[in-house]
Amino acid sequence: VGDTNVTSVSFEITCDSGVNLSGKFNVNDEQDPPVWASVMDLPPGDCTITMTAFDDTGAPLCAGSADFTVVENETVKVNLVLTCQVGGVDPVGNVDIDVTFEVVEGNNCPRVHLLNVVPDEVPEGGSVVTVWVSDGDGDALTTILSATGGSFVDAMAQSTLYTCDDASGGQTVSVTVSDGDTACDHSKSFDVTCPGVNLCDGVTCDDDGNECTDEACNPATGQCETTNNTDPCDGGNGTCNAGVCELNVDCEYAQDFEALDQSSPSALSDDGWLVFGNVFDSGGGFLFGYGPDGAPNGGPAFSAIDVGQGGPTQGAQQLSIYNDYNCCQPSNGHLNGTDLVQSNVFQEINPIPASFVGQTFEFSFDAKPGDIGGSTTALAFIRTLDPNAGFSVTNDITIDTMDLPATWDRYTISIGPIDPGLVGQILQFGFSSTASNFESSGIFYDNIDFCSDDGNGGGDGELTVNGDFETGDISGWTDFSAPNQGTFAATMAQASGGLYSGNLVASVPPQGGFASFPLVRQANIGIGTVAPNSPITISFDLFGSLAGAGGVVLAKFLSELSGGGASSSEILGGGPLLPVAPNDWTAGWVTYTFDATTGPDVSGGVTLQIMADCGAIPGCVVDIFIDNVSVKVP
Repeated sequence: VGDTNVTSVSFEITCDSGVNLSGKFNVNDEQDPPVWASVMDLPPGDCTITMTAFDDTGAPLCAGSADFTVVENETVKVNLVLTCQVGGVDPVGNVDIDVTFEVVEGNNCPRVHLLNVVPDEVPEGGSVVTVWVSDGDGDALTTILSATGGSFVDAMAQSTLYTCDDASGGQTVSVTVSDGDTACDHSKSFDVTCPGVNLCDGVTCDDDGNECTDEACNPATGQCETTNNTDPCDGGNGTCNAGVCELNVDCEYAQDFEALDQSSPSALSDDGWLVFGNVFDSGGGFLFGYGPDGAPNGGPAFSAIDVGQGGPTQGAQQLSIYNDYNCCQPSNGHLNGTDLVQSNVFQEINPIPASFVGQTFEFSFDAKPGDIGGSTTALAFIRTLDPNAGFSVTNDITIDTMDLPATWDRYTISIGPIDPGLVGQILQFGFSSTASNFESSGIFYDNIDFCSDDGNGGGDGELTVNGDFETGDISGWTDFSAPNQGTFAATMAQASGGLYSGNLVASVPPQGGFASFPLVRQANIGIGTVAPNSPITISFDLFGSLAGAGGVVLAKFLSELSGGGASSSEILGGGPLLPVAPNDWTAGWVTYTFDATTGPDVSGGVTLQIMADCGAIPGCVVDIFIDNVSVKVP
């Protein structure tokens, strides 16, 4: 909070039943919310919790309180907002308190209200252990502390010191309370972390000369070990993968169809797929063409997203390509039984930019046969057309997909180096079938890539998926709005270029209610692409409104670990994104740009999180629109 590292907060619980508890809770800024604790076995009735955080001098820094009612045999959730005075900004935190009850006929069993160890990352001098117990019968109680490692100054005291001794890593501290009736003994546990002994002191590991591996001492064994990294290599022209430097590729298009909405009729056209048909007589003479149009998803013509056709590397959804069996009223195409219908489904780059000159592009895809049969033919193609010459075909590079093996395999065709004469023309890549008299024609495709063979052209290092919301939905986003009492949706009500933006709303009723802090993420993006300890640029457009008091907007950037957690996290801008000049986003769209650095481990990619936060302040509303969200590597 500000310049103060708050590691714990004090609390006091007072209940109408006469129960009074006090102590400290740990603070973990890698956790959301940063403060969470469970207080058990409170008697039913009305209670109040008050919490205070102090600065380094002992002066109160943040404070808050909340009333709650304990209900027998239920767990009560309490969300508590701590108001902090730091530079005129009111950051907030949340507390989630779980309460349970136990009813025993006859002898009332003792209760363990609290076991806490502060701090939970145990320092060399030890951590304070606090135990709160009670007994409804007033019986004399004994408490015994135990741990999986380490020791206590007094294991039978309700306030004592715990030290790790020679223990290292995660340890569990437990307490058992007894009133003499062993059937009523009650226990509670608390997890702590011990730093342990560093076996690597004085150990030096030799570099093996491979820039794609790291040599480091394992503190658990004291032995040098070699691990693969994902660093840039070959002077930035490659990226390390599995201990080998692989040449960077720059993809104009990559699609595995997993994120597309299989139920949406416009799923393929929204992803940029187009169709064009040509009709020939039975001798191959050209009759007419039609299109281009957006590719349909399903129906009797051209294309569909299918399910259940994939192998281990294809996932759940695939692209199905087939002929246009609607062609053509009143008496052409399939409708006369002799015409040949050529159906093309493709992506288009229009126009070919000058940056493509000198590059070679590969069109790669997985394929397996569907129901193709009879005299139907099928192929994949890269095609260029000159709009200044009647759209004449200047390149037509194909690979036959008519006689594929029954199982999935990968195929590649290429074009290039791109000649300067192609600049301004149209480039298409996709799939085609030619059929007559309703003969079957289906082929399945997946994992489609159109990529340059060097790192100097085409794409721009963008990692986000649907950052401009132009799919018309929130695909590509991980949505935590509803669980946090908010909403998130794509909308046409506002947009910063294009047609859509994302609308994130936090709201607390005027009469009060649950805390509202909806957040959304571009989560775990750039796995295998982003490198550790490397520069990265984050930008987005923001517009919206605030009502009531206390509402804020926060953006956070995290470097993710593959097994969960983060190696680093950063609040972009250092705090809330306030609507003040020159960035008054309540007056119009404002573009924010941040230069950040990834953490030491990005095995789980990186995450951009945007949150609208009202806490539990009655009448607060944060209604924001976000657009053109971008996370780029150089």
